[in-house]
Amino acid sequence: VGRIERASTLMRAGAEADAAIELNFASVDLDMPGVLAAPIALTDVRARGVASRSQAELAVSDARFAVDGATVHGAGKIYWRAGKDGRWRPGVRAEGGIDGVIGPRSVLKLWPVQLAEGARSYLDDALRGGALTGVTVKADVTPEMIEKGEVPNAARDLNFRFAEADVAYVDGMTPITLGRGTARLQGNAFALQLASGRIGSLAVSRGRIGEPRQ
Repeated sequence: VGRIERASTLMRAGAEADAAIELNFASVDLDMPGVLAAPIALTDVRARGVASRSQAELAVSDARFAVDGATVHGAGKIYWRAGKDGRWRPGVRAEGGIDGVIGPRSVLKLWPVQLAEGARSYLDDALRGGALTGVTVKADVTPEMIEKGEVPNAARDLNFRFAEADVAYVDGMTPITLGRGTARLQGNAFALQLASGRIGSLAVSRGRIGEPRQ
């Protein structure tokens, strides 16, 4: 069940006109092939923004939705530019966070597949299960960065706390279980600061695991 408000404004807008949009959905299945890895089921979706056809961008001043029991909120814009090869690529400028507890797999559902694929893959491999809280994100990733395949650290900053997590730090080694600590992802670099956990029967503390890149 959903409702799109002010849809007529968007439909009447000319090719060069901007259109204010306001979305209210009780539930939405978001399917964006080539942007997201798989469809996402969202609930309680609320968003306000402006769509600009002439600038090929959507600016959102206030967005909020629920996914897998947590609430995502933020503001920003997504836009498209043509590269030197003629292909159109997205850019993202956003700031927001997640209220409540969310799992690593749920965070990856929201991660565009073209943005820092190396760090995305590392997070997928390293953090297996657990509960994430205090998630915050700032991003300014341009289409030029995506075309080059290089996302500098200053372009994105994702932070969260984790608990009860299984952490794989080296292939073939016994993973850390019941891990607790903080994590930070910048650009294409990912680091976990471990406060406590276990490797088999051995208790461990104050460790660092990551894949630093500039």
